[in-house]
Amino acid sequence: MGRELRIRVSDARTPPQVADLEGFEVGDGEWRLSLDAHRDLLVDLTGVEPDGDLGLQDLVTIRARLEGYIERTSRPAKGAAAETVDEDRNRSAGWIERVLEWLRAAIVRTGGERADEGRKDDGEVHYSEERVRCLAAIFRAAADARRREITGPSAAPTGQTAAD
Repeated sequence: MGRELRIRVSDARTPPQVADLEGFEVGDGEWRLSLDAHRDLLVDLTGVEPDGDLGLQDLVTIRARLEGYIERTSRPAKGAAAETVDEDRNRSAGWIERVLEWLRAAIVRTGGERADEGRKDDGEVHYSEERVRCLAAIFRAAADARRREITGPSAAPTGQTAAD
C-alpha cells in the first residue's frame, strides 16, 4: 500500500464517516490511511510532505491546517452588504494584496515554492470539503493516539527521572 498512517484506536472511538475515502481501511482496532493517495492534497493544503514517520508536531500541523481550510471554504460568500464598502477601504485592501503578492514573488525568486504550481484561476486549489473533513478527523485521531503513546505507562511520573 506504500506509505501509510497507522492509528491504534480504542474500541470506543468510531471512524469518521468516510463514504469513499480512497486508501482508508479499518480493522483489528487499527485505522490505516494511504498517505500516497492524498499526498497532493496534504502538501497543497498543509505544506507538510507526508513521508516517513510523522511525528506529533506534523500530525497536529496537518490537522490544524486541514481544519483551517474547511473553515475558510465554509464561510459564506461576501454578500451585497460587502459590495457597499467605501472606496478608501477597497484601496487599502488592494494595497495589502499587492504587498502580499510582492512578498510571495520574492519568496519564489529566493528558492521558495513555485508560484503557479497547483493553482487555479482564483489563486487557490479546491478540494472536496467532505474529503478534507474526513482527513482532518483521521489526523486528529492520529495526534491523540500519538499523545497517548508519549504520555503512556512508560513515561516517568512527575518529579522522577527514568533512572530513579
